[in-house]
Amino acid sequence: MSSTPFARRAAAWPHFYWLLMAALCIALAWRPLSGDDDIWAHAAIGRWMIENEQWPRQTLFLWGAPPLPWVYHSWLSQLSFYGLLWAGETSGAIAAITLTCLVVIATFTLLWRAWSAQIGGVSPVMIGAFILAIYCSSLRFHPRPELFSALFLCVLLLHLTRFQRSLALEGVLPLGALFVLWANFHGAVAIGLLLLAATVICEIAQRKFSHSSLRWMWLLIVAVGAICINPYGLKYWQALSPVGGEMFQRIDEWKPFWKEPVLDIKFVAGECVLVWFAFLSWILNAEKRWAHGAWLLIMLLLFISARRHLWLLPITSLAVLAANAQTLSTPFAMRAMGLDADAIPRVARFFSRVAMTAIFGMAIAFAAPPNIFSNGPLSTDVPLKATDFFLKNPLVLRGRVFNDYENSSFLQWRFGGKPPLYIDLLNAYPDQLLLDYLDIVNANARGQQLLETLKIQSVMLRSYADDSSLAKLARYLNRNPRWRCSYRGADGTIWTRRKRK
Repeated sequence: MSSTPFARRAAAWPHFYWLLMAALCIALAWRPLSGDDDIWAHAAIGRWMIENEQWPRQTLFLWGAPPLPWVYHSWLSQLSFYGLLWAGETSGAIAAITLTCLVVIATFTLLWRAWSAQIGGVSPVMIGAFILAIYCSSLRFHPRPELFSALFLCVLLLHLTRFQRSLALEGVLPLGALFVLWANFHGAVAIGLLLLAATVICEIAQRKFSHSSLRWMWLLIVAVGAICINPYGLKYWQALSPVGGEMFQRIDEWKPFWKEPVLDIKFVAGECVLVWFAFLSWILNAEKRWAHGAWLLIMLLLFISARRHLWLLPITSLAVLAANAQTLSTPFAMRAMGLDADAIPRVARFFSRVAMTAIFGMAIAFAAPPNIFSNGPLSTDVPLKATDFFLKNPLVLRGRVFNDYENSSFLQWRFGGKPPLYIDLLNAYPDQLLLDYLDIVNANARGQQLLETLKIQSVMLRSYADDSSLAKLARYLNRNPRWRCSYRGADGTIWTRRKRK
């Protein structure tokens, strides 16, 4: 009976570590919304769907390009984001940030439970891997449809790890439901399908094309059919066609990590460390599944091709680590050295727990920005006053509006197409529009001519530094007598074309 209190205290430690893990997620995910957060543009489309009682099938809110057929593969995300923002920007921002924190916590909690179940507790390697994975993923902790893809990818990989030797019908149906939801929340369902196809191929090959292994084909058939359950039917696959085009090559998040702007080396190094440990845990497993190695290879290649997969690669690495966790656990390492894992003194375990707690505490202190909860849910660069000024002066601010790319998301939310914008973050337009935009922003000879030939009447830019990309256009407008500055504030600047006398 004397050991009962000790056993209870020992059982409480994993829950305590989980709380620290959740606190680290909040410290890195709780950040004010800015004008360039995708949620504003997605919520504007969700509002359009509610007001028009239909799914959009062409581009919206732009005058820079004619309406084009477009697949809104994230329509459920867009409705969800509008549900968060319909009551107002401030309360909606709080709800959006809260949702981000909850999804981030839920994603890493599923992986935490899977790893903990494999080793029967928590280990220093496990805590180190989670701290590194959360930190490396933090650049993607924004309220955008990718949130749901991260959660769905985690569910998919953990679901697939459950099938070690056989495939039962009760495992196929939930996977179909998962792909139906994923296809309507975000187009990254294509990554899930790719990983599933790799899993099916590896399972069939590893089992030497046995009759039972061919059942895995049903997973792929069900997933493909499930993705087609969407408002666009088979046309849904057209959503993949813009990827890889010239326009996407110019978008920062679709660039490799070594291209300008270069991704911070500490994130790249962290990703490499995670992948290495995941590969090591897999290769040391005598009963390794080929599919786990294929997951790592595919996601590593996707990350190398586009930095936007900065979060999905750590999720994959943790899923592989969780499935092969025993190979890196303390008892496994001690047995490999010929030691008795049960002979670890209690005092050593105590100091190990103190050390792990200290590591978590330092990570949280390092990650949490000053005054994390007192800065407000909206960043100071959100153009609230600028858009108010614009909307209250329809006679002065008339005609076509040229806007900057980054703040277009919030402008779409505020304007809702009245007035329409020149460009937006959804990238639902031809490559040429982006090339024209860059010429205008750089105020080169062709850009100056476009300002005239496109009959642009007002220019609305976010707050900019003297050495930023927008400074060239701003200097041109300030020097040009045909333009005057109508509004200047901390959240942006507006120029209007002077009337000809």
